[in-house]
Amino acid sequence: APSIDSVSIAPDPAVAVDTLTCSYSGYSDADADADASTYEWDVDGTVVGTDSTLEGAFVGGQISTCTVTPFDGTDAGLALSASVTIDNTAPVLDAVTLSPDPAYEGDTLICTPGTATDEDGSSVSYSYVWLVDGVDPGATGSTLSSTYFNRDQPVQCTVTPSDGTDDGDSVASNTVTISNTAPSITSVTIAPASPSVSDELSC
Repeated sequence: APSIDSVSIAPDPAVAVDTLTCSYSGYSDADADADASTYEWDVDGTVVGTDSTLEGAFVGGQISTCTVTPFDGTDAGLALSASVTIDNTAPVLDAVTLSPDPAYEGDTLICTPGTATDEDGSSVSYSYVWLVDGVDPGATGSTLSSTYFNRDQPVQCTVTPSDGTDDGDSVASNTVTISNTAPSITSVTIAPASPSVSDELSC
């Protein structure tokens, strides 16, 4: 029966989006028979493939193992294996929107994350940072009341996605500059209420 010296998997470390490649070295056969060695991939103990490469069959935290059995067409030699633990992939957030725009004193600003993707299928949560005139006011929620801003101040929010293991890249929103609010009155009166032609009216 033939034999091999070693088995390796690349890349190592690997993440869910990688294509794993299994390689072996040192094939030897005393009869000089052709190399017909076979591959078997398993992920956490479940067989998932028999090619030299594997993709799309794993997520972060799983252990992927490649087993190579030396074979000369007649007899199989001692199988050797290599394993790699799939690293977690941080989530990716595509955009963040700050609304309303335009905004006025008295409005509540809303920071809305766009679509987040996570290659490992993990649920994604968000953390928020606000900037008002370039200064962090200390608010950490997805909304910001007008207590924190005044007319003519630029406001922006930044959102960081997390899958509970790793944080993804932070994404900044559009900038909203607080607009001037027109004045208002509650009523108009004319005096005197019952004037004669010689009266001067006062509004």
